[in-house]
Amino acid sequence: MLNVNEMGTTVVAMLLVSGDAYITWLGDSRAYLYRDGLLMFRTEDHSVINEIKKIKTLAVKEEQLQKYEGLITRSVMGDYDLGEIEVAHIKVKSKDVFILCTDGFYKQIKMSNALYYNDSLMSKFDAISEKISDNYSFLLVWKSQDL
Repeated sequence: MLNVNEMGTTVVAMLLVSGDAYITWLGDSRAYLYRDGLLMFRTEDHSVINEIKKIKTLAVKEEQLQKYEGLITRSVMGDYDLGEIEVAHIKVKSKDVFILCTDGFYKQIKMSNALYYNDSLMSKFDAISEKISDNYSFLLVWKSQDL
């Protein structure tokens, strides 16, 4: 039986101040930066799979890790102490684009769909959402002028 007292949620957030981006996250929600034609992963998943991959002495095959898919090591959960929260600092450049998204998005939808999103694509996203197995959300943030 599912114990709702043990349920948590992942989060990614960004604060833009005077040309600086401060990004924080818990779990496997992510922040990406699209700069100069390259899409860069800017956060590190708090997940069992990621922790296993960090242990260089373990010889683990990718297919062996699949049983840990979706198991996160940090989340927002009630009034539990979150401990030290990581914050990434990025100097924002002109034309930078940030994508903040949940795991349902980056695992099942092409990032280019987010990069070039506009309201006319809403029906395309509705059609995609009917075919994927996880809920998703994303936020597109770009620097429209010098801060």
